[in-house]
Amino acid sequence: MFNFTDMTIGKKVGLGFAVLTLILMGVVLLTIQQVRTMEVTTKRVVELRTPTAHASLMMLNGMNHSLASLRGWILLGDPKFKTERSIAWKEQINPSLKLMHELAPRWTDPENKTRLKSIEEEINNFKMAQKKIEDIARSPENSPAQKILFNKAEPLEKFIVDTLSNMIKLGMKDNKTKKNKRLVEILANIETTTSLALERADEFLLSGKQEFKKESLENWRKNSE
Repeated sequence: MFNFTDMTIGKKVGLGFAVLTLILMGVVLLTIQQVRTMEVTTKRVVELRTPTAHASLMMLNGMNHSLASLRGWILLGDPKFKTERSIAWKEQINPSLKLMHELAPRWTDPENKTRLKSIEEEINNFKMAQKKIEDIARSPENSPAQKILFNKAEPLEKFIVDTLSNMIKLGMKDNKTKKNKRLVEILANIETTTSLALERADEFLLSGKQEFKKESLENWRKNSE
């Protein structure tokens, strides 16, 4: 029977070293295993999760970029906003979606793949909706007030101004009496205020500033005095 107390000092020391060696080997093996696990996790984070997160962030930024550009186009009508919206899709949203499709086969959660399909469908709907809005945003049909202004008010204003101009020309031919001079002056004032009223109405529709509305109404009021 093994009895530690009966062992010589040399054997005890040797046994102690053997035990320490076994413990050290166990620690080393455990450390190696942990390092390998960390390497796998790190590789997965670096090569899969980080690119996925980056693609998601790029897609989100692209969507915000495209929406901001669309708002600019709706409000200001500057073609540069249409270009900006196109850039957002070309350089941000589409590349990020493509990258996600490349990474998807290595995703471990099947639900994420299902979510990607759903996201892609919604993105396509989002893109089509933006295109429709862009196409109609600056059209006359989208602004009834502007449609009335361009199709009815402006032709009437042109007719009134042309008529007044002809009347002024006729009045100036016989501009000897005070009555005729006064008539020409009144006609000229009406011509000016009519044009100004319509111009201010147009500016009000484009900018929404109340000061233009007030100026337009003030010019019409002068015509009725």
